Amino acid sequence: MINEELGINLLGVLVFNGNEIVLANDVPVELMRLAASLINFINRVNGLEYVKVKLNNVLMYAVRSGDLIIVFLANPTLIEGALSLVNRYVDKLVKMSWEVLNKAKAIEPAVTVEGDELTEDDILILLDYFKGKLRELEAKGE
Repeated sequence: MINEELGINLLGVLVFNGNEIVLANDVPVELMRLAASLINFINRVNGLEYVKVKLNNVLMYAVRSGDLIIVFLANPTLIEGALSLVNRYVDKLVKMSWEVLNKAKAIEPAVTVEGDELTEDDILILLDYFKGKLRELEAKGE
């Protein structure tokens, strides 16, 4: 969406809530690790609104919006001024992220396990549950 509208070739966009990814497009694992390191840094330093990190293989631009941090990954040769163009998408990404988070909170767990670890019986119950769900989907033709 952003690439087409702005003509900027972004390598990826990630939205974090704390250290957890809320939204992401197809981002290579090595870039995701770099972004996660950046998020750890940002979470430790309160008051940072914008962070830009330029490495040999990627330019990372992070924007904090409340509890969420949006990380734009771009080619390191991208003109610096082009990054300001992606700011117009921050609000849209924040809105989408909160919708995802709210939907996730509304989902009731299928099975709740009490205690510190799963037992063999717990795993068998989960397997039966998911097999049943799979049969339901197959019956519906999905």
